[in-house]
Amino acid sequence: MDTPEEGRGAGRDPRARRTEHALRRALVALAAERGPAAVTASELAGRAGIGRATFYRHHDSVPAFVDSLRAELIAELRGAFLDVRLDPRTKPGTYDVLACRARAVLLVAAHDVDLFRLLWEGNAGTAFRDRFRAELAVLFAEDLGRIGAKTDAAYCPPEYLSAYATHAITGVLGAWLAKDQREPIEDVTFYLVTLINSGSQVLEQ
Repeated sequence: MDTPEEGRGAGRDPRARRTEHALRRALVALAAERGPAAVTASELAGRAGIGRATFYRHHDSVPAFVDSLRAELIAELRGAFLDVRLDPRTKPGTYDVLACRARAVLLVAAHDVDLFRLLWEGNAGTAFRDRFRAELAVLFAEDLGRIGAKTDAAYCPPEYLSAYATHAITGVLGAWLAKDQREPIEDVTFYLVTLINSGSQVLEQ
């Protein structure tokens, strides 16, 4: 499983956290100018206002830094699901689970939308999209396995519904990220769950 890599000691040192934030902003700005693959450590450090040696104290290379950002976002996705963990004793319906989870995914993307879009879009984003989708499918399957899922009053294996919902959510997420003027998260959550509900005919409301 992926684990967040916030640099060496960045999670505890306020100065290191500020450095990481500056590096994130610098990466987004430089990638917008020439693409992420062309960004060098010297350019990244210079735009972030730190020395090249400081960058290398935190990260081994620019690709390693970018990969650490991907891992952090995967960890944020897991954390978002845990933060809204549904209590099975309340007997939440499948619709409730999907609405709650769809909103959690969008909140992760919206937390730093420019960075998320940078890592998500284009050919360079393929690996991240695949990792994000795989993690999302596992998290959905855990939820749906606990509450059960039904199709026309018959049992539906959670892995089928989670696969369907995962692809729907990541597809809509990509379209949402591509828009200059993005709709509110609540609206997109409603669109997503309505889409899954009407398309699959498997949800109990």
